[in-house]
Amino acid sequence: MAVSTVSGVATTASPTSNQLKIDMREQITMLEPDQTQFTTMLMKLSTEKAKSFKVEWLTDEYLPRLSAWSVSGASDTVTNGVTTDEGNYFRAGDQIIDTVTLEVQLVTGASASCLTVTRSLGTVAAASYASGNQIVIVGHTNEQGATSPTRLITKTAAAYNYTSIQRHAWGFTETAEATEWYGGKLYERERMKKAVEHKIDIENTLFFGGRSYSATGPRTSCGGAIEFVTTNVTDSGTLDKGELGDFLRTSLQYGSENKVLFVAPIVAQVISEFLADNWVRTGINERLWGVKVSAVISGIYGSEIPVFVKRDWGKYSTSYFGGRAFIADLNNIQYAPLRATRLIQNTQANDADSVAGEWKTEHSLKIESETTHAWLKGVTG
Repeated sequence: MAVSTVSGVATTASPTSNQLKIDMREQITMLEPDQTQFTTMLMKLSTEKAKSFKVEWLTDEYLPRLSAWSVSGASDTVTNGVTTDEGNYFRAGDQIIDTVTLEVQLVTGASASCLTVTRSLGTVAAASYASGNQIVIVGHTNEQGATSPTRLITKTAAAYNYTSIQRHAWGFTETAEATEWYGGKLYERERMKKAVEHKIDIENTLFFGGRSYSATGPRTSCGGAIEFVTTNVTDSGTLDKGELGDFLRTSLQYGSENKVLFVAPIVAQVISEFLADNWVRTGINERLWGVKVSAVISGIYGSEIPVFVKRDWGKYSTSYFGGRAFIADLNNIQYAPLRATRLIQNTQANDADSVAGEWKTEHSLKIESETTHAWLKGVTG
């Protein structure tokens, strides 16, 4: 076999490719950072261990005070319909006020969907009213020496969720594990990657999981906030300051002040632009423009709500993840692990020429008093 030669000055292309050392950085860069703030918060602040694959809890509330007329009435109407089943909120002796006419009336009888009243208590004269006018229980009045009034209490409501079993596995042949690689050992590097992927799946489940049970297996899945928070849902589009204020109000009206706001990047951008509109150049050397909003304050309640940007939502359509924001009342939401997250090593078969492992968690979520939380969706700009 003839010997290869190089005539003249040799270049980097002259030696064999096997001889060239590769300038490879040992650390491998990941495209996205760990963005599982919700899971981290709940694991640290609000955890209650589950005792079964089905998690149940009870909710209660004060006796409602608000209903509405279901039929229009004349100035002399004394018996009329209210919203179906909401007549059960009322007792004989309740004073009610029509929020449109401001006429105060005395309830003398109540059934599931109907009230009988004495008209015009006070200075406002009896007047006709429209279907849909809201009526509010102002208080209760009793005769002197009377016996106890009608006893009326609210029933507790049962709520439930299931657990999800999250599993993330990896493995390599022992030959691959013994080989030297840029970035370090394959098994350890993948173990750390899978830990992040595992936590991301838990995070996404807590927000967007669907509650389900299948007898096949059986298989259960944990419902997320989207499954339970259905009352305070604001449909948006182009978000303005008024709509943002309305969204904050729907959540802050109930529950504690211990709330946090998770937002998609487009929502964070719009909120920051509200503040950027007031940016003023303070000097000729001022070259920094823009603001980052880290918290919002309700103009009604004065509560300061920390803002956390869910960067991973930004790559999805604004009709779903990409245009959403969620206010969570941390006093009314709990992470409920049945089996805490753990690393399981050496899951390969006993006679396999390989090494394998997995991360495993079985968890659920409890959301109490769903009206203390709120969703904003569909923000496009």
